[in-house]
Amino acid sequence: MNKKILIGSMLVFIMLLLMPSIPAIQLKTYENEIHNDFFTRIENIDFNDLKSIIIEGIPDHPILFIWVMFTFYFRLARAELYYDIASDMDEDLNFFIYHPLLLYWSVILIYSAVIKHFFWGDLAEEMEWNWKEFI
Repeated sequence: MNKKILIGSMLVFIMLLLMPSIPAIQLKTYENEIHNDFFTRIENIDFNDLKSIIIEGIPDHPILFIWVMFTFYFRLARAELYYDIASDMDEDLNFFIYHPLLLYWSVILIYSAVIKHFFWGDLAEEMEWNWKEFI
C-alpha cells in the first residue's frame, strides 16, 4: 500500500514538473507584447533629455565627493564620541568635564570638519561640479 502511494505521488510530481504552467500561445503573445512595447518606448526617447537627467542627478567627480563626505561625517562621529567620553551632564543641567583633552580634541575635530566642508563646497561651486544640492 505504501509503495503504491509513493509511486503515485512521484508520478503526479513528475507530471506537474513536465506540464507548463503557462500555455505556449499565451507565453508567445506576452513576449511579443513586451518586445513591441520596448521598441516603441525606445523610439520615443529623446536622448538629449536623457543625458540632461543623468548629468543633473549625479555629482561630478563622484569618488572625490564620496571621500569628502565620508571624511566629514567620520570626523563628526569621532568628535561626538570624544565629547560623550569626555563630559557628562546630570538632571540639574550641571556640566562635568572628566577628560579635558578629549573635549578639546572633539572641538578641534568639529571645527576642522566644518572648515573643510566649506572649503570643498566653495571649490565645488567655483569649479561647477554639481555638488550644490549635496553639500
